[in-house]
Formats: sequence, C-alpha cells, structure tokens
Amino acid sequence: MVNSASEFTYLDCDYKTTSLEKGYSFNPVPASLPENLHAKILGIGCQMWGEWIPSIEKMNEQIYPRIAAYAETGWTKKESKNFSRFSTSLSSYLKAHWESKGIVLLPEFR
Repeated sequence: MVNSASEFTYLDCDYKTTSLEKGYSFNPVPASLPENLHAKILGIGCQMWGEWIPSIEKMNEQIYPRIAAYAETGWTKKESKNFSRFSTSLSSYLKAHWESKGIVLLPEFR
C-alpha cells in the first residue's frame, strides 16, 4: 500500500491547512495499523490537483518546499526525522537549487 492521507499530503491545500512542518510530520504507517502489517506500507504519495491552480508560479508555491518534506518522509525512519535539521538542509542547498531553476518560493521559505 502507498499511503497518501489527504490531511497531510495534498499539495493543493494552502500552508495554513497543511504547513511544511505538518507535511514533514506525516507518518505513512497509521498508528492503528497492527505491527504485523507495517511492512505492507511501501511508500507515500502526495498529490497536486491543479484544476483550480491559476498559474505555474502558484503551483510551484504550493509544491515547494513541501515536496522535499514528503521525499524525506518516504525514505527516513520516523525515529530519525528531525524538522530542525530538515529546515537547515533546505536553506543550505535545496532553496538555491530551486531558485536557479526559476522556482520562486513563498516569502516565508526564501
């Protein structure tokens, strides 16, 4: 199963609904799932429903930097995740890379 719980992973939601930290906190293994079924969770998904997004620029604002939070959530064990470290890594590399590609981030993420 690939888990993409909408309250955490829908990129078309604004940042008040799904903040970067909330997206980063997503655990694809539901707390109610019995231990013997944890291995059935193969990954996570995140969605961008673009039919109401007015422009590429607005879409990029919704996607970046949350896409990095979801990527790290998919490959990092829950006990190894650290939002502060993640935020620092965004600043040190990814923001500059995205901006070099013409992706403009919201002011709070620049």
